[in-house]
Amino acid sequence: MTHQPRLNTSPAVSDEVRKTTCYMCACRCGINVHLKSGKVSYIEGNRDHPINKGVLCAKGAAGIMQVTAPSRLRAPLRRVAMFEEIDPLPGSEREPTIRHGNRQRDRQKRRLDVRRHVVRSFGAVDHPTHRGIIRGRNEAAEELIEIAKATAPYGGVYISHMRSEADQYLEAIDELLRIGREGGVATEIYHLKAGGVRNWPKAAQAVAKIDSARRAGQ
Repeated sequence: MTHQPRLNTSPAVSDEVRKTTCYMCACRCGINVHLKSGKVSYIEGNRDHPINKGVLCAKGAAGIMQVTAPSRLRAPLRRVAMFEEIDPLPGSEREPTIRHGNRQRDRQKRRLDVRRHVVRSFGAVDHPTHRGIIRGRNEAAEELIEIAKATAPYGGVYISHMRSEADQYLEAIDELLRIGREGGVATEIYHLKAGGVRNWPKAAQAVAKIDSARRAGQ
């Protein structure tokens, strides 16, 4: 009889497990991050977490690509033209950019001017934002109101993935409605949901806020 090699059909995927929360969206589901030799090897849902109870969506499972994919960002980026061209920001420029608030304010003003220009030049009728990601969370409501004002003459619509779908759920709806109201445009929420069991009772209040805005003509 030919000798058959003994195979390990259940090899260990890690030698350490860290419990944390997923940042691929605003729901903040619980995850177990498996490490092997100090490097991320596998991500799974945390069954003991009250929000997702072990369930992990495809986006959460793909979070490992943030630390393993060759194409991942390795340095801050700097826009060098109006649209898509970007260059890595040299290390010598990172600290001054963070440290000097006036430079940051100038950059924000230039960005706002560019966005207004695009709207006015090309007649954009909607302005979508994703407030759940880092860049979206850092956008001030006042800036988005100014962009909304630029779209208003074209019958613009402000469409938003809200800043929070969890503990600040109702506050995020208030902010969205404020942007539409002060910007003079219609608003639309996509992914209207309350993340986490403790936030589920807020769903009725959320619907009431939206109905109230509709009755007010927004």
